[in-house]
Amino acid sequence: MRWELHRVWVVEGALAPGKRHTMPKRRIYLDEDTWGAILGDAYDAHGSLWHAAVSMPVIVPDGPFVAPYFFWTTFNVLSGGWVTGSGPNYENGRS
Repeated sequence: MRWELHRVWVVEGALAPGKRHTMPKRRIYLDEDTWGAILGDAYDAHGSLWHAAVSMPVIVPDGPFVAPYFFWTTFNVLSGGWVTGSGPNYENGRS
């Protein structure tokens, strides 16, 4: 795995007036090359950072393409919990 500075597009969403949601504000970071949402933040009703998410894109040589959501993890910043997972298996052209 390698970390490097990379250009992203920042998209922020806020809850519509008069509506309720457990995460009224979210911010996602779209990778400029793959357009995958590689990072994300979610805020609670008090404006505190609640969840932080990261996904690890992977190059699929047999594709050839980049799978932007291959490995992902979401952290609950307030409780210290986390969940992680992986995407489809692209081995030998199967998904």
